[in-house]
Amino acid sequence: MDADILALVPVATENSTRVADNIQIISHRSSGNRNSVRELSSEWRWLSKILRNEPPSIIVGYSLRICVLSVLLQPLLRRTQFVCVVTSLGFFVVSNSIFARAARLAIFSVLRLASPTRTSFIFENNSDRARIGLSERLAARSSIHYGAGVDPDEYSPSNIPNTLPIRFATVSRLIWSKGVDIAATAISRLADKGEPVELHIFGYPDFSNPQPVDPKGFEGLNGVYFHGRSERISEIWQDHHVAIFASRGGEGLPRALLEAAACGRPCVVTNVPGCADFIRDGVEGYVASPDSEDALEEAILRCVREPGRLPALGANARSRLLAMSTAEDTKMKYHNLFAALQKLSAPRERAC
Repeated sequence: MDADILALVPVATENSTRVADNIQIISHRSSGNRNSVRELSSEWRWLSKILRNEPPSIIVGYSLRICVLSVLLQPLLRRTQFVCVVTSLGFFVVSNSIFARAARLAIFSVLRLASPTRTSFIFENNSDRARIGLSERLAARSSIHYGAGVDPDEYSPSNIPNTLPIRFATVSRLIWSKGVDIAATAISRLADKGEPVELHIFGYPDFSNPQPVDPKGFEGLNGVYFHGRSERISEIWQDHHVAIFASRGGEGLPRALLEAAACGRPCVVTNVPGCADFIRDGVEGYVASPDSEDALEEAILRCVREPGRLPALGANARSRLLAMSTAEDTKMKYHNLFAALQKLSAPRERAC
């Protein structure tokens, strides 16, 4: 497409890459544990200096923090269309601390100030838009992309093992909101009772998050094994029966959940936005109440008591992925959005 597009993506170090004549990616120095007004002001100045010289036609900002910065840049870039991709609401909607409540109020207030003629929102589930409280005009220019999408050919299904114990796996950043500790406690308690279950944890602590989880906390738990980071995702699911994601909330729609579904694995999830948008209880897996080891134990035991159902649940999970969140679907949604934004002329924007 001919649109002049700039993408802002959150990473630890700054970098700028032009992937095509008209497409540039700026790796933004955003960090989840730096949320002071001073830090945001510094980042706003840094971005405004870069963008003011050559304002692009379309800016796409990924992550809640960058969406806020994008809205604050709008007065400087009056001919630019903005696409705010809210990948998750994160720590701010899970924690009830005074800081989190104040930050949530400030962040949502800024997002509601976005220009209704120059801002399109993308959400990964059906709840986040309502939680932010967008106006009718902004809500009308928002859409749902169920996760980032995965290539079903890259994550092909495999037969579920027919041996005991039932091996559960979670692939996740190790942060408090992901609830890996809840899954570890539930599995360990069941293993202590003699149930044939194991939990295998793949991931790493995210120290840019306000609440990283130390994997040393899993040491000594019966039936729980920590493997660290892995890039061999399909091979993980070949060796495990069930995926488990015990999120406390704040998710968009976890990519790891979509990858497990693409590999034909049933999923045990908690009833939080994103996870429960994708997994239906008794259809693609089982849904438990969030932040409850007891509720998660019950869902895990449903897998143990009826192992013959697991292949059908896994097949349903892959079918759900094919219907809702393939990489090709996501690509076409972006293509249609950019095509619509290109039709918006600069004179008409000023008249609005």
